[in-house]
Amino acid sequence: MSLLSRLEAALELIAEGGAERVFGGRLDLVAVGQELYNAAVERAVDGSEGPLAPNAFRAELALVDYGHFRHEVEALQARYAMSLWARLREAGYALASPPGVLVTPNERVAEGVAQVAAAFVATAPRFTLSNPATVETVCRLSAPTTLGRSSDCDLCLARASVSRRHAQIIWDRADFVLVDLGSSNGTQLNGVEVSRAVLQTADRLTLGDVVLEFAPEIVPLSIGVGAVVA
Repeated sequence: MSLLSRLEAALELIAEGGAERVFGGRLDLVAVGQELYNAAVERAVDGSEGPLAPNAFRAELALVDYGHFRHEVEALQARYAMSLWARLREAGYALASPPGVLVTPNERVAEGVAQVAAAFVATAPRFTLSNPATVETVCRLSAPTTLGRSSDCDLCLARASVSRRHAQIIWDRADFVLVDLGSSNGTQLNGVEVSRAVLQTADRLTLGDVVLEFAPEIVPLSIGVGAVVA
């Protein structure tokens, strides 16, 4: 099992208190994941619809520690971000967008520890829709997005089987959600007709005879350590 696969499995155990140190070296990557989550909870604020958690995170590592993972840093960031998103959602926290995690080296950080910061960054929840037959990206979009045949839709699908305003993808403060807008031919998610449904990575949306594949955009958001942007 690869290092990142072991990390992903270990992160799933954190919420149950069952994760152990499973990595070599002085830096415990599982503990870094827990520190990121703790930072999110500590910096959360009260919102009109419940607690709102930060959406931008940075973990600064010692040069030697960063060197162990420098070739896998993008995958490491994505796994931390997905773990944070799942745990915060499960705990009832709202988010302005999917969380992004940036892992960087810092010569002032001691070996074996991580300096973690969390912040609120104004950014739109972004995603991509692609053609699953060709894996060709149709468009990078931000929620809310309206899909339909009309030229005033955010994504125009010029097909007779698609209604003028067919469906919408919104961000409900925790998830991307697909909403049918009363279309003539209905909207399907993975082959099942839906009126409203939460979207997951690689879900297939069918609007008339148009099939699109959904993927959330997990982008590291650069912040200064300790910085907070309202």
